[in-house]
Amino acid sequence: MIVPFDDEDKAHFLCGLLNSEIGRMRINRSITSEAHKDIINVLPLQKFDRKNKLHNEIVKMSKQLHNLAQDGRDLEKLESKLNSIVKELWKIG
Repeated sequence: MIVPFDDEDKAHFLCGLLNSEIGRMRINRSITSEAHKDIINVLPLQKFDRKNKLHNEIVKMSKQLHNLAQDGRDLEKLESKLNSIVKELWKIG
């Protein structure tokens, strides 16, 4: 799926949501034999808001994870933090 953005932070916000454990789980549960553009509708996506602390934390985590992944470093601790922030944003236990 290609989603064009004119703002790096908006792109990282979406990446953070999609790459979170809960985001991947919801998408994987709804996949049928073929992927389609409507698959993203299974997530409670919000418009990126620079004034929202959780949104900015997701952007920060996404950027850090992308940098670490390029270096081949361990991502587990940072991924866990991202998952916690997304769960808080989506008000999940």
